[in-house]
Amino acid sequence: MTSPHNLSAEMGVLGALLADNSAFPVVKDILTAEQFFAPANSKLFEIISEMIGQGKAADHVTLEEHFRAEPYLRDVGGERYLNDLMEAAVFGPEIVDYAMMVRDTWTRRAVISLGSWMQAQSTLMPANESVPGLIREAWGELERVSSMSMERRGQMAAADQVMSGVIGRIRATLSSGKPLPSGISTGIPELDEQLGKMHPGELIFLAARPAMGKTAVALHLLHRSTYRDDLGVSHPVRAAFFSLEMGDDPLAHRVMSMAARINGIGRIPYRNIRKARIGQTDAANLEAAISRMSKTVMWNTNGEQTLDMIESGCRQAKRNLGALDLVVIDYLQLIETGAKGNENVVNAITRITTGLKKLAKKMNVVIVCLSQLSRAVEMRDNKRPILSDLRDSGSIEQDADAVVFLYRDEYYLAKEEPKGGPVATNTKWHEWQNELRAAEGVVELICAKVRQGAPGTVKVHIEFETNTVVSDKRELQEERML
Repeated sequence: MTSPHNLSAEMGVLGALLADNSAFPVVKDILTAEQFFAPANSKLFEIISEMIGQGKAADHVTLEEHFRAEPYLRDVGGERYLNDLMEAAVFGPEIVDYAMMVRDTWTRRAVISLGSWMQAQSTLMPANESVPGLIREAWGELERVSSMSMERRGQMAAADQVMSGVIGRIRATLSSGKPLPSGISTGIPELDEQLGKMHPGELIFLAARPAMGKTAVALHLLHRSTYRDDLGVSHPVRAAFFSLEMGDDPLAHRVMSMAARINGIGRIPYRNIRKARIGQTDAANLEAAISRMSKTVMWNTNGEQTLDMIESGCRQAKRNLGALDLVVIDYLQLIETGAKGNENVVNAITRITTGLKKLAKKMNVVIVCLSQLSRAVEMRDNKRPILSDLRDSGSIEQDADAVVFLYRDEYYLAKEEPKGGPVATNTKWHEWQNELRAAEGVVELICAKVRQGAPGTVKVHIEFETNTVVSDKRELQEERML
């Protein structure tokens, strides 16, 4: 009987690595050379691993010399086999699927082999030999197989080898002429400077009291990281947006209004779209704005989402888009916690925030999660949020890579109008009016915790009627803001 194997999957994985060396870190976490069935494929994976680990390119050209020198590789057709591998290459999420097929067939072969060995040893074992010794030996091999049948993330690695691999990949990227990966931009240069941009595996919270502009900033971040430029080229960021507060239409109204404004197509307040107070010209402008929007964003407006449902939605978006880089969730307190019995809200939210951090690392994406702050902020004179305001919000501060608070002085000033009205002698009222005008649309982004950057405050301007965010208010007078 032929041992379980899948040569098509083996060729698909090897072809994928030759076509795109950047897929190697993902495959390396799933497979070793031992797990390939065909000796030539095992040897080839070993060579590719060694070359990429040294910072060298492993492709059709650089491997030709190995095909001439290695007997295993000559026997399968030499350089012609390289062409076969390139034709069999798979891309996107299929790389992981094919690598797991290879690993799973190896696991079956290993279990069959271990079972046969145990049967033979048990049959031939002399009566005076220790049965527990045989069991210990078999158990040790079974543990090895079990360990190798799982992804190797989390296993111990030599620090110098990890750093050598990083330098090798940097050198390979520089040699190729491609720019080094620098993270995902927030679309706000000053905020990028504070955060050091956003990087895969990070969990970032935008936290504030209601009406501070959280959703506007989140949608701005989403749009700016995925918009299409003047040549119609989409930026490479693929994103998923989970709105637990708004439905499809209200969300679409805001996004279309923002897109039209940013692209200089027209200034159409989203409330006008909602109330159908638009004419043929506005409708044409909105269509033009939609045509400029990226096709790399998916959203889900189901208001009853659990953490498992969000993960499932992320995986669906990844399959449909071919990859996933950014996830935005609006907002934390609306995620179903599944709290049971006497579990308090703080512990339930802690499970969610810890789960979000694990999800960011597991899927290698940036997760930006919005969060409401409690009314405790309103109880003090200085209403700018501080980290201690998160005390009742689970373990946000511990789990987050960055916490950005939003604060609008305008919101609170509007509630403090002095008595007497705008008469010439009412100095306090005129001073208040000047302060209010100066604060109009200004939002402070307070970077209270930044694990990989520097704490500080960035000021932006938000035109709330179109959800447009700019660094300088003068940009709102410009015809085009991209």
